[in-house]
Order: sequence, then C-alpha cells, then structure tokens
Amino acid sequence: MSRNPLIEAIHEARYDLQTCAEKDKPGARAKLYTLLHEAASRSNPPVRPDDVLDAVLWSVVLISALNFLLSAFPGRFA
Repeated sequence: MSRNPLIEAIHEARYDLQTCAEKDKPGARAKLYTLLHEAASRSNPPVRPDDVLDAVLWSVVLISALNFLLSAFPGRFA
C-alpha cells in the first residue's frame, strides 16, 4: 500500500514533538505546524491545520482499534 509522504512527515514531526527535550519543543512544534499548514492548504476546500491534526490522530486511533479487533478475534473478519 502506497503512503502519503506528507502524512508520514506529519506523524514523524508529531512524534518528535512528543519525545524531544523541552528546549527543542518550539522548533519541533514549528516543524509540525508547517507540515500541517501545507496539508491543510492542499485540501479542497482548504481546512484548518488543527483539523488535519485531528484527522491524523483519529486515523491512528481507528487503525489501532481495528488491529486490536483483528488480533482479538482471529479468523472472524476473513
């Protein structure tokens, strides 16, 4: 499955923001929001950067829930 490089970069920047040293947080936050602004501006119609972040975070939650269900009930969703 092909992945979107911009979405992958957003995930990486979000992880970097969560795990970096406190002194590096402003730069990491700026990098994340630069990527979010880029993704938001590509949308038609354009959306807010925070809406992009919400969508990315919800996709992680949904994929995690799906993976849990698939592993908890093997063979049931074939």
